[in-house]
Amino acid sequence: MIVPTIPYNPVILILHNEAQDTYHPILLWEAPPPSGQLGDAERWKSKGHHTEGFKTLQEAIDGEGGALALCKNQHMAKVGGEVYYNVDQPLEWDGIPDNAVMVTGFDLSKLTKYEPEETQPETPEPAPSQS
Repeated sequence: MIVPTIPYNPVILILHNEAQDTYHPILLWEAPPPSGQLGDAERWKSKGHHTEGFKTLQEAIDGEGGALALCKNQHMAKVGGEVYYNVDQPLEWDGIPDNAVMVTGFDLSKLTKYEPEETQPETPEPAPSQS
């Protein structure tokens, strides 16, 4: 399981390990190159993924320890920015090396911004009238 961190604008994606046919939520956070930003692009670096993986994409999305749980954890822990994700199109990964590390760029406008579900207080049912 990924240990939640406190990044700015974290991005959660899903890796598909082609060698084992498993799915892995992966966390990336902003990591500007030492020389500064690459033009207008933002740079993200992975910070870890669920090492055992999930047997199905659906489990990797909404299972215990899956991508949506990771979104919620990151949303609660963040110090700034928003949490973004894309779970509809897993990134293909050949499974080598055993611990994937990736550095990539994103256009945040093409990702989904995580919006936590608002919990509404339950309204009690009115008591039956005694006529």
